Amino acid sequence: MSAKKVIGIIAGSVALLAAAGAGLWVYGYEEPKNGSVSISEFSELSVDATSADIILKKGSENKVSYQVPERLIPEIKEENGKLTLTSKQKGRKHINFCFKRTYIEITMTEEALEAANIHVTSGDVKISGIDWAGSIKATSGDIWVSGSESGGDLDIKATSGDLKIENCVFGRLTCNQTSGDAKLSNVQSGSVSMSSTSGDVSASKLDADEISMKSTSGDADMTLTGKESDYKLNLSATSGDIKVGNHKGSRYQSGEGQGTRSVEVHATSGDIIIRFAE
Repeated sequence: MSAKKVIGIIAGSVALLAAAGAGLWVYGYEEPKNGSVSISEFSELSVDATSADIILKKGSENKVSYQVPERLIPEIKEENGKLTLTSKQKGRKHINFCFKRTYIEITMTEEALEAANIHVTSGDVKISGIDWAGSIKATSGDIWVSGSESGGDLDIKATSGDLKIENCVFGRLTCNQTSGDAKLSNVQSGSVSMSSTSGDVSASKLDADEISMKSTSGDADMTLTGKESDYKLNLSATSGDIKVGNHKGSRYQSGEGQGTRSVEVHATSGDIIIRFAE
């Protein structure tokens, strides 16, 4: 090995050590910490987490449980019926090897939340058996919502990850996805608006008066409650087939007098399939 190459390796090592010493990066294994904190009744929830799965569920008491690295133990604030949880990385950047799942679990007893705003940078969001409404913003991770019958509005923005919503009732459902598949099952809502850049959308037993969808790349396969004559359809696909019941074509647009419910789907690349189930 030449002296020049040796000097280069030494210089690079010194630079890396200096960066670590300056607190830019920290490598290694960090064992997650477990904890549980009792909380008061609340009607509003705000969660901002960097790297942990967020779980909301119904239980016999109000509490926050977690399994996260010490630097991400959530800061819990209760004020005027609002619960705020913050679990964000500060200061030095860490690259750790961890073989245990990291999560923040919120258990509550009340029947409904007036508002729930969840912002997760990296991690899944799971909400089960709770009547609630609010917003979810996820940069990277899957979202699953099940058993919410509050009738409130839900607004979801997801950059990368799959979306699953089942057995829910909303006033308005809005979903904007950059990359990931969306699956709706037994969902009732006054209106449903979905936008997807890359990913398929499937729905079974979708019951809504207004349905709007825009897809850049991906298929739309929906089974709607009722019969075709209940709907006013406006469907178009730039590259892909359209099938409504037993009808198939490159474009499908109903007349003005064919139903009080409306469905508007525009796909740039992908098929559109609409079925009906009375």
